[in-house]
Amino acid sequence: MTLRNPFQPNIIPTTPIYLSSVEFRAVQLLRQQGNLSRTVIADEIGYSPSKITGVVNNLLKQGIIEELDESTYTGGRRAKDLYFNPAYGYLLSISIERDKLDLVLSDFAEQVRVRKMFPINIEDGTSAIMQTMRDFVIERLQRFDIPMEKVLGVGVSLPAAIDQTNGIPYGSAQLPGWGGYQIVSFLRESFPHAIVHVAKDANAMVFAEYRKGRGKGYNHVLYILVDQSVRAGLILNSQLYRGIGGRAGDIGDILLPDGEKILSLNTLVDTLPLADGRSLSTAALEGSADAMQIIEQGGQLIGQVIANMVTLLDPQLVLIGGRATALGHPFLASIRRSILEYAQSFSTEHLQVELASLRDASLTGMLALVAERIFAQET
Repeated sequence: MTLRNPFQPNIIPTTPIYLSSVEFRAVQLLRQQGNLSRTVIADEIGYSPSKITGVVNNLLKQGIIEELDESTYTGGRRAKDLYFNPAYGYLLSISIERDKLDLVLSDFAEQVRVRKMFPINIEDGTSAIMQTMRDFVIERLQRFDIPMEKVLGVGVSLPAAIDQTNGIPYGSAQLPGWGGYQIVSFLRESFPHAIVHVAKDANAMVFAEYRKGRGKGYNHVLYILVDQSVRAGLILNSQLYRGIGGRAGDIGDILLPDGEKILSLNTLVDTLPLADGRSLSTAALEGSADAMQIIEQGGQLIGQVIANMVTLLDPQLVLIGGRATALGHPFLASIRRSILEYAQSFSTEHLQVELASLRDASLTGMLALVAERIFAQET
C-alpha cells in the first residue's frame, strides 16, 4: 500500500502515460524520425504490417496519433503517414537567460501556438520572474480555452549545470541567485498534470541540432556554446551525456596557460567581447585589425580546449553555437586551425567542425526533450 504525501496536492498527474512496449517504441520512432507510414514503423520494430495494424489502431483510438493528409508513396497503393495528434495535449518550453525569458507553447505535434519573450531583471528575484511567466501562460490557456490537464510537459533550459537527481540548478555567474532554486517544485505546483524537465542550455541546444538540425544523422556530436561564458553539450552514442552530477560540458572552467598565469577559459574569453558577435563582425568587415585579432584570438583559445575534447571523445561533428556565431566563418576558421594544431591527427581525420544551424535551439531542444518523457513503457 502506497501512502499519499500529505504535503503534496491531491492531484493525480496525467503523465507519464504508460504504453505497451511496442506502442512505446512506435511513439518513440515518430518523435525521433517524424511522420512515418505503418510499413516503415513495422520494419523498424520488426513486426509484420498486419501485426502493426492493431498497435496503430490502438494509438489512433486513444487520440495520441492521427493519419495525415500527406502520404508516402512507395509504389502501389498510397500509404497514409502517421504523426502525433496536435490536439492530444500541449507542451511548454522555457528558455531563461541573464537578460530575458523566452517561452513557447506548442501543440502535441510540436507546432508553436504561442510565443512570448520577457525582458527580465535578475535583481527582481527568481520567484517574481517565474510568477510573471506562470501568470502569462495561465492567461493564454484561459484565452484559448485549453484545460490545465492538457498541459502534459514543461521544459526549462538555464545557463547553468543542473543537478540530475532533483532538477535544481547549480550556482552560475550567468544566472546569479538561481543556484539551489526549487524550479521543479514551482512548475509542478503551477502545472500539476505535466512532466517537468530542467536542462542546461547547451544540452538542449545539442539535442535540438541532433534531432532537427545540422547534427541529424550523427551519433557523436559536440555543441560548443560561446556566449558570455563557454559551455558544451554532448551527444555520445546517440545519447545526451550529462555526467553523474549534471556538470559534464562545463568547459569554461578548464584551465589554460596565459603567460606566467593559469586562468580558466571563461576568464580568458571574458576579456574578449565575443558575445557581442554582430558588432565585432561588422568592425572586422570594415577592416578593423583589432576586431580581426580578437576573433582570431578567441577562436584559438576555444579551439585549443575543443582539441582536447576531440582527442578524448573522438566525435564526428563539432558545432559552434551561441551569440558568437555572428562572427561567422573567420571565427570558425580560427577554431578549425587551433583544433588541427592541438588535437591528435587520428581524431581529426573525419571530423567536421561547423556553425550551428538552429536559431532557437534551446526552445526547440527543450520541446523535444520534454516530449520524449510524456510516455513510459509498461513494466
